Amino acid sequence: MELKMLNENCLVLPDDMKGKQKSGLILLKNPQEIESGTVILAGPGEQMSNGNIRPNACKVGEKVYFGKFAGTSITHKGKEYLIIDDESILARIV
Repeated sequence: MELKMLNENCLVLPDDMKGKQKSGLILLKNPQEIESGTVILAGPGEQMSNGNIRPNACKVGEKVYFGKFAGTSITHKGKEYLIIDDESILARIV
């Protein structure tokens, strides 16, 4: 089964998931441990009221920073990812 992001959502592989327990609870020594990652998939963007699509600011392959509690955690093909709204991505790492 493959994933396709919808609207302004991005699939992000967090840089560091150290401290994750089997229960899914993440124990962090440093609250900034999972605030960066790589965009794996990106949706087309947000559909505006006039029907136009505002493209996502982030692109596949980019490294990004996001808020500590941003997104929804999922497991796909044995890997942990976050689905994050494009507006919750704070910056691209260039």
